[in-house]
Parts: sequence; structure tokens; C-alpha cells
Amino acid sequence: PFEPGRNMVIEYKNTGEETPSAGRIKLLEKKLAGHDNFVLTYCDIICDADIAAMHQHHVQLKAAATVMAVQVHEPFGVMDIKAERVTAFNEKPLMRHWINGGLFIVNKKALGYLKVQHSFEAESMPLLIGKNQLVAYKHRGAWLGVDTYKDLMLLRSRSETK
Repeated sequence: PFEPGRNMVIEYKNTGEETPSAGRIKLLEKKLAGHDNFVLTYCDIICDADIAAMHQHHVQLKAAATVMAVQVHEPFGVMDIKAERVTAFNEKPLMRHWINGGLFIVNKKALGYLKVQHSFEAESMPLLIGKNQLVAYKHRGAWLGVDTYKDLMLLRSRSETK
């Protein structure tokens, strides 16, 4: 059975600064041999995702890959405007779209869709979608992408208050 933290190995592999994201995964193909599924993350997120539940969701749907989907707030207030008049204003609402949360469960069959010279997001994910092999796991818990200095400062302030 899949038990996060018990039968998982975290390994860092330097595939080079110029290697696109799909290539980084593809270069690990031999290392991943013998594993049906593996966890993939961008490592720039902090979240409270239930990886075991996400894995179970992935296995039940029999997809090549499962992406954690999250909803975030718009970075600015949004307005509705009619005839130059603001008819509604909402300060930083929850986005209506789900975004790539940077955490995946990937089945070994997904490796066949990857090319060393490709971007996982721009080229491999659309291939998986076209074959109906990418599913979403909607995560509604805590999530923070740490992409900017502002994000890092937010993370630090949250950790200092705990």
C-alpha cells in the first residue's frame, strides 16, 4: 500500500539547468523502473495535500498522470463595468479557474508521452489531455506557491506566527 513518509524515497537529481521540465523527468526513466507510480513536485509549493488520498484518486481513475488542482485568489480587486460605470467590485476574489498546484502522481505509462527536449507543461500535458490521460485532484486545503520574493516573505511571516 501507498503510505507517504513510510515507503517513499526522496532523491535529488541534477539534470542540468538547461534541461526542459519533461526532459528532467524522462532522464529519470531508468531510475523509476519497477515503480508503477511516482510523486512529482516542483518543490516551490507549501501545502497540506493528502498525498495518500491523491494517490488513491489517481489509481481509481486509471490515468497516466494526476495533477493537484488548486484555486487561488486573484492578486487584485476585480470590477464589472457597464457604460463606464463600475457596477460591482470584489477585492481579490477566488479565481473561477483551477490552477496547476505543482504536485503530481504519475504512472510509468506517462513516460511514453515525454521527450527530453519538451516542456512538461507546454507539450507533455497537452498530449496527455488529448489522450484523456490527465486527471485533476481538487485540493481545497492550504496551498502557497513560492515564486516571488513577496511569496517568500508571506511564507516567513506565516511560519513566524505559528
